[in-house]
Amino acid sequence: MMNPTDQSASKGKGKQVVSDEEGDKEFTEEDMDFLLKYISPYYLTPDVSEELSEIFGREWSLKLERVISDKFVARIRAYIEDQEKGALPTASDDIETQTDWKVSRPPHKHRYLYQQPRLGIQEQEKTPIQELLEDLLPSKAFKKWMSVITGIDNLMSYNFLARRFRRGQDYTLATGYEGASQRLEFTIGLTPTSGWEPQDNGDLEDAEAQPSNGDASSKAKAEDGGPSVGGYEIYMAGDDDDDEEEVGDPEEALSLTGTKSKVKKTKADPAIYRSAMDNEDDGILFSMGAGWNRMSIVLPDQGTLKFVKYVSRSAKGDRWDITGEIEVR
Repeated sequence: MMNPTDQSASKGKGKQVVSDEEGDKEFTEEDMDFLLKYISPYYLTPDVSEELSEIFGREWSLKLERVISDKFVARIRAYIEDQEKGALPTASDDIETQTDWKVSRPPHKHRYLYQQPRLGIQEQEKTPIQELLEDLLPSKAFKKWMSVITGIDNLMSYNFLARRFRRGQDYTLATGYEGASQRLEFTIGLTPTSGWEPQDNGDLEDAEAQPSNGDASSKAKAEDGGPSVGGYEIYMAGDDDDDEEEVGDPEEALSLTGTKSKVKKTKADPAIYRSAMDNEDDGILFSMGAGWNRMSIVLPDQGTLKFVKYVSRSAKGDRWDITGEIEVR
């Protein structure tokens, strides 16, 4: 997921290595002042942090609503809504030369716009998205907070991406992580438009923020209330079936038009989730729809598949998020 192109020039870009020094796990006053600029105070209280850690220890996943502080998230909303008012260039080359976005490649695996942390940027003015990518997420304070709410120490190297999934165009296909070490994965949903799930995200704005463990009762329910516009992120169990089957190409697998071809299904094949999505008891481990100011945190097993469903042309806006992977030693 964190190699948005298969071109060697961009592999590893934005990856940073951090050390977990002994005695460096307690929050300092400076840490708290820094985190309060970005993170809701609710999630920085000891009682809530302890509750989240207990949930994560049982479920290995969390869903957090209204996670970004009110003041900072208002800046993000204003920025994103302004961006969606303007038209993006059509050609990928024009997008990359005229905007801050890059286009993920190859399209038979994934297609979306992304930004990575820019290295060596100091006093240059930043957008709110770049501030999260370059200031909050790489900070020791954020790493400490992630350790506290998950109960996982020894968080090491990391990769972060800001992503924009355009209506009628973008998706990721199911891929599995086969690395030697575990990694903590998170996604911060920053999609301001409504209509992604039956329960409008605006209903959450007036509710007290509460952690959720992402159990089976809350998984993949976006379609229950009517036609789905996609854009939800799903983790599901891998498939060991190696038989050849007639399956759609990546775009057909995501309800787009396309020709069929013979492919061999493997554990991380991007097409194997098609049948799973048609059944209730389907191996889905965790799901979170596109939404505003919400965060998922997951510690997936090796071979677990992950994808973002194709965003329908009928969606009210694009899917925006920031996603990250942190290696666990």
